[in-house]
Amino acid sequence: MKYCRFCGKIIDDNSKFCTHCGKAQTTQGSKTAFEAMDGSASRIIKVTIGCIQRMYTKIQMHKFNSNSKVWSVIKKWSKRVVVLTFVIIAFGLIVLLGFWLYGIHQTSKWNKEDERRETIALKNISKADDIAREFFEEDANHSHKCDGYLSYSCDFDHIDRGIKILINAAEKGDAKAQFTLGCIYAGALYYHKETDLHEDRIRFMMGREINDESEGISIYNWPTMMDTKINYEKAAYWWYQAAIQGNASAMEFLANAYRYGRGVEKNLCKATELMKVAAEKDNSWAQLNYGDMFRDGDVWIKIDSVSINGDNYCVIRVKSNIKKAKEWWKKALENGNDSAKERLEKIYE
Repeated sequence: MKYCRFCGKIIDDNSKFCTHCGKAQTTQGSKTAFEAMDGSASRIIKVTIGCIQRMYTKIQMHKFNSNSKVWSVIKKWSKRVVVLTFVIIAFGLIVLLGFWLYGIHQTSKWNKEDERRETIALKNISKADDIAREFFEEDANHSHKCDGYLSYSCDFDHIDRGIKILINAAEKGDAKAQFTLGCIYAGALYYHKETDLHEDRIRFMMGREINDESEGISIYNWPTMMDTKINYEKAAYWWYQAAIQGNASAMEFLANAYRYGRGVEKNLCKATELMKVAAEKDNSWAQLNYGDMFRDGDVWIKIDSVSINGDNYCVIRVKSNIKKAKEWWKKALENGNDSAKERLEKIYE
C-alpha cells in the first residue's frame, strides 16, 4: 500500500497510475510534497489524510444512501411535520377568519338594533327617555363592544344619539325627557356596571360652594356626558319645563336650584313651594330635602296679605324645627330612601 504522489490517496503498491487522479507514479522530475517529507511527520500527515478520506466517504454513503433506514425514517417524519405545520397554520387562519366574520355579523346586528330603537324614540317621544337611558347604560357597560384577541364594537355612538333623541323629545314637550336632559346639563353620569343615571351626583354638587375645589377641580369645571362643562342655567330651564307639567323629580331639582342659587337667582320661598309640592307627591328625595330645610331653617312661607311696601303678600321664615324635619324623614324612609334612616338615627339637640 502506498500513497499517490499527487493527490495523497491510497493506491496499490504496484500501480503505475493513481486510480483516483490518473497521474503516473514515476520518480522522474521533482519530488512531490508527500515524497519530500521524511520521518514521522510525513507518516502522521499521510495517515491523517487517509483517515479523513475514509471517514468522509462513510459519512457521504450514510447520508445520501436512499436505502438507509435512518434516512427513510427522517424523510417520513419530516414530511409529517411539514404537513402538520401547514394544517395548524390553516386551522388557525380559519379560526381567525371565523372570529372576524362573527365580529362583522355581531356589529351589524348591534347597529341595526340601535338604529331601530332610535327610530322608535324619534317617532314616539313617550319612549325617548327610556331608550336614551338604555343607550347611556350600554355605553357605560360596553354592552356593544367585545375586547379580546380580536376586538370589535358597533359604530353607533350611544351617548351622542341618546342625547339627540332626548333633545328631540324635550323640545316636543315630553316631561321625562326634559327632566333627564336637565340632569345631564347639571352633570349626571352613568357609571360602569350600574344601571342608574347618577342624579345624586347633582344633589351633592349643588349643595357645595361653586369655588369648592376639595375634589381638585371647581364644580363648574366638572365634565358632563356632553363633554362640556356643567351648565346650571340650561339645567334649570329644562327642569322648569318639566316641573310645570307636574314632574315631581323636576320639581325637587328645581327647588334645590332655587335653594342654592344654581342657574337661577337664590329664592328660598320658591324653593320651599316646589319642594313641598314634590314631597306631597311622595317623591322620597323631596321629602328628605324638605326635612333638611326644616332642620336648617331654610323654609320660607309666602302669606297672602298687604305688606308695608304695598305688596300683596309677605314672606315668613320658619325657624329650625327638628320635629317637623323628622316627620318628613320618616315619610322618605317609608318610600325607600335609606339616607333618611341616617338622619333619624342622629340625635339633634
